[in-house]
Amino acid sequence: MAEFIRSYLFYVFHSLTKYDIVAIGWVIFLAILLLVLAAFIKRHSLQYFILFLSILLLFFGPVGTKLVLDNYLRKADITINKVKALKYSNSVIVTGTITNSSRLPFKKCDIALLFTKPSNNNIMKKVTNTLKPLHTFVWDMNTTLEKKETKQFKIIVDSFKIKDFNLTVQPRCYP
Repeated sequence: MAEFIRSYLFYVFHSLTKYDIVAIGWVIFLAILLLVLAAFIKRHSLQYFILFLSILLLFFGPVGTKLVLDNYLRKADITINKVKALKYSNSVIVTGTITNSSRLPFKKCDIALLFTKPSNNNIMKKVTNTLKPLHTFVWDMNTTLEKKETKQFKIIVDSFKIKDFNLTVQPRCYP
């Protein structure tokens, strides 16, 4: 889990482009502007509402901006063709394709594999299993991915002893 968090933070800080910096700057500027506006308003109910709005914007605005830009500028689609757990070796082989469906070419892509416990239709159990996976593996593609380009991948995860699992695959690409 620590490896996944470390690689995700590396991804976040290295994937910041000029679009991210400008968008997050505008969100922070707007939040500060609302704070100043709240200081000059005489009606307390409106003042508290604008203050609450600016604090929400200050904390959740950069995260929301990053998510929107990830879906707009760094969108990659993954199709998993086959997941095979080997019988005589503690390994799992995952094969599939990754497609650049964004507007920019990617200089680097990582594929994160999250192995979680299978759960029945209990939503809280699924969320808990996703937040605390049994095993995580991050694979670096070491290749560029042009616009609308599709590449195949084959990932081998060694020292994998889990027999029953669900697999979540997350592409993390940046220009």
